[in-house]
Amino acid sequence: MRIAADKASKPRRAPGFAIAFAVFAALIPGCSGKPPANAIRMVDRAPAIFPYAQGTVIPPNIAPLNFIINEPGERFHVTISCGKNHIEIAGRNPEIAIPVRQWQQLLRRSRGMPLGITVSCYVQHVWQQFAAIWDTVGPDSIDAYVVYRKIPIAELWDNMAIYQRTMRNFQEKRVFSNYENGVCVNCHSFRNNDPGEMALQIRSGSIGTPMLIGTSMRGKPLVRALNTRSAFSHGRAGLSSWHPFKEIIAFSLNGFTMKFDKPGLEPREVFDAGSDIAVCSIDNNEIFSSPLLSGKDRIETWPEWSKDGRYLYFCSAPQLPAERFREIQFDLMRLAFDPSTGTWGPLDTVVTSKAAQGSILQPRISPDGRYMLVNIVEYGDFPIDKPSSDLGLVDCRTWSLKRLSISSPWAEGWHGWSSNGRWMVFTSKNTSGKYARLWFGAVDSAGIVHAPFMLPLQKPSRYLSSLDAWLAPELVRSPVPFTARGFRTALEGYARKPAADAATEATGRTGP
Repeated sequence: MRIAADKASKPRRAPGFAIAFAVFAALIPGCSGKPPANAIRMVDRAPAIFPYAQGTVIPPNIAPLNFIINEPGERFHVTISCGKNHIEIAGRNPEIAIPVRQWQQLLRRSRGMPLGITVSCYVQHVWQQFAAIWDTVGPDSIDAYVVYRKIPIAELWDNMAIYQRTMRNFQEKRVFSNYENGVCVNCHSFRNNDPGEMALQIRSGSIGTPMLIGTSMRGKPLVRALNTRSAFSHGRAGLSSWHPFKEIIAFSLNGFTMKFDKPGLEPREVFDAGSDIAVCSIDNNEIFSSPLLSGKDRIETWPEWSKDGRYLYFCSAPQLPAERFREIQFDLMRLAFDPSTGTWGPLDTVVTSKAAQGSILQPRISPDGRYMLVNIVEYGDFPIDKPSSDLGLVDCRTWSLKRLSISSPWAEGWHGWSSNGRWMVFTSKNTSGKYARLWFGAVDSAGIVHAPFMLPLQKPSRYLSSLDAWLAPELVRSPVPFTARGFRTALEGYARKPAADAATEATGRTGP
């Protein structure tokens, strides 16, 4: 199939003139859409394109990987081929828009096959053809949607929203926004990639700090607001993790403060003045914890339940004064848990900061329990503001840790798994050092993470002009069933009549 990209309307001309012009144009290299085979100058390198992706494994249900050709040219021609199938695009615009339907048909027929992209540019009366870019269409699909938060970092925090994006095309929908209510929309989480079980933390000086819980009631989606404030908890729940089968959510109680004390692209740093971990029973709004999760001399954060529900993983470091915050490095810990009785067991150190050569943060376990994605940073527990933040992979059979080569010189941050464990999503600032974008990488059964690709946009030039940070991505299997109206109604109801403080089995900071 061949698709011409230029579709601008042109003035009508007499039929005779049109025939004569077509014959004349066919005799001149560069005037027709396709480069003539006998008048091409080969260039022994791949073309400069943005976003760049070579050696990438892509899902067979991904949106077209549109790109910009950063090579001089008056006309451009692109051939995308896989086996006997191919798409051709010709035009004057270096921003290449791949037709969605033809792309989807091509990928459907090409699972497990190499995919080649050949770029030709007509410049100074000569067609130049660059070496092909080769990717591979993976055998495994990625989840149908990705949910993320966007914040325009050049503005105040009162213009942020949660969005969901269809992976197979470019449809984006706002799930919930704080534009009308002025609350801080904090981190969201799902149970086992299921959008029908969602938690979203809210912070507001006027409304309070409820946790919005989206579940199902008699088969219909329902959003309710829980008050997580208790004798143990100040209510500002932060990083959360759903238990895989019990109606409980573990969450951190971070004391984040912003510091502005260094020059450069990232002048901000986040210091955690103290954090504990608690668990909320969402059925009866009860809070419980353990002294091992809430020590006075330790910072505990980044909770993550094991897939069998028998361990709570988290990150822990000594509590040091603010002037020594660059000395704080976190170990990876796990605390045994009995789901049948709700009681805690022994505490283990899984990976030390010394072995990780830095703070090890944000454990996220693959659906089969085999691997764990982590962040490794020089110090602290907030990776997104540190260029030193790299991605790491822990083998849960041996507890061996390796840094992933896909990490860039800039900050890699929030990461997560697809429901089949064959894809990972993460944030990276590698395009500019300033703005976090969403990236995806294939993970095979041997734990090898392949070269990543950026979330495709219909117009990739948006990445060059957008001042938004794309944060906290989570892959989910289907659309989020909760509407912005549902979230707003729950929040407005809570503002009129706040729920009672959570009951607590924990006393003070030291637990039961």
